[in-house]
Amino acid sequence: MRSKAPPLLPVLRSQLQGLVLYEVLTSDEGWTAAELARALDEPESSVHRETRRLLAAGLLTSTQVGRAAVLRSNDTNPVTEPLRQMLIISFGPRKVLRIALNDVAGIDRAYIFGSWAARFVGLPGPAPGDIDLLIVGSPARGAVDLALDGLEARLRREIHVTFVSAKAWSEASDPFVRNVRDNAFVPLDVVDDGI
Repeated sequence: MRSKAPPLLPVLRSQLQGLVLYEVLTSDEGWTAAELARALDEPESSVHRETRRLLAAGLLTSTQVGRAAVLRSNDTNPVTEPLRQMLIISFGPRKVLRIALNDVAGIDRAYIFGSWAARFVGLPGPAPGDIDLLIVGSPARGAVDLALDGLEARLRREIHVTFVSAKAWSEASDPFVRNVRDNAFVPLDVVDDGI
């Protein structure tokens, strides 16, 4: 079965290709195909096939470390930097926002919803013009604003934040919450350590 081009960046051959490229091209550390498969929750055989294609295309390099091949971005390829920027804009919001919000106390959950989430899960439509972020819990709004400072420029999209209480999210009696839950949304796996 042939995979479809990802709606977030349809110049790529598949969502998996985009996710592999995003992880490798935005990392200072190298990745093995097995590590990528675990991180992306994808079959190792599929990730191996994709990394072989990317190595053959000259977008990645491989260094043998013991029995493992460590993959890194090929920064001598002139398309690497522009491609990296496209990947950050297209696939980056999930990871960038998770990392930014991870240290904000009081967040029970965080989700991206709206058009970016719909394109991320494969629903067709126009390119998202913004990122809709839902914060569940009771964080200080100033702390959230501070955590998100500068990310709109990096992601090249406005970030619209909506706050709801944990009770409102769990009860889902509010029409807005029901609408978010009934449509595409992407969890950010933010952890409040209570620190």
